[in-house]
Parts: sequence; C-alpha cells; structure tokens
Amino acid sequence: MKPIDTALAQAARNVVEYCLGIQAGEVVSIVTDSADSDRIEIARAFWEEARAKGAEVILAEMLPRKNSGEEPPAPIAQLMAESNAVLCPTTKSLSHTQARRIASARGARIASLPRITKEMVNVSPESLAEAQSSKLRVRSARALNWNAKVGPFVPTPAC
Repeated sequence: MKPIDTALAQAARNVVEYCLGIQAGEVVSIVTDSADSDRIEIARAFWEEARAKGAEVILAEMLPRKNSGEEPPAPIAQLMAESNAVLCPTTKSLSHTQARRIASARGARIASLPRITKEMVNVSPESLAEAQSSKLRVRSARALNWNAKVGPFVPTPAC
C-alpha cells in the first residue's frame, strides 16, 4: 500500500480531531464503498488518523449504493449503531438511512461525506486564503459598482 499523501493526512487529522473529537478507546467505524480508489484512500487516511488517536477503528467497505438513502448491508448498519463515531466517505449519501438514524439515536457522532474526492480535502491554506481574497475582491467591486449607480451608502440612525 502506498503512503497517504501529506495534505490528505492533514485533512483527515482535522476531521478526526476537530470535527468529530475522536478520543482514545472510542469505537470508530469508517464505512466506504468500492466506487474508486481515491475514496478508499480517503477512508484509509481517516482510519490511520483515528488509530493514531488510540481509537478502536474498523474500516468497512461495501458495494456502492444505487441511490442516496439506500440502506447499507445489515452488518454495516449494526456496526454503525455500536460505534461512538462514524465516517462515511461514500458515493451516495447515508444521511437519510435508518442505519444513520439509529446510530445517531444511540449517540454516535457521524460525518456523512458523499461524493467526497481527494481534491475536496487537499485544500492548502494558501488556496483557502486566495479563495477568501478573491471573494473579497468580488464583493468590493460590486459595492463600488453599486455606489457608482446610486451613490455612497450613508448609515442612518436606527428607529
């Protein structure tokens, strides 16, 4: 097996540590499907990061579902129900399944990640900063254009 990409490992670490708050001794299930090798690599990155936190991690691979909301196989539903946290990097969403509802009702923290790709998680801080800067430039240009048409914004006291 090839080593996990550094950016992917960092993204997985952020999800495991900050989004789900996985702790040592917790049971963590990672449910994925065999739709493509990238998704399996993402699942493996989650597995490695949760294991590094000291969790008991189980990686389950199923056949891709035909539609979002289609139930996973019964053993995977049972696994989800008995987990403290569940990550689902899958092709179709498991969010609206009975399996997810039961796991949630039993207290599992769940991250459903349908259609996730490596490109989605391999976002560098530099590209995030550039995206934010670009949004700010667009907003500024719109505001300047609006001001040119209707005049500057003059705040008035609240009634």
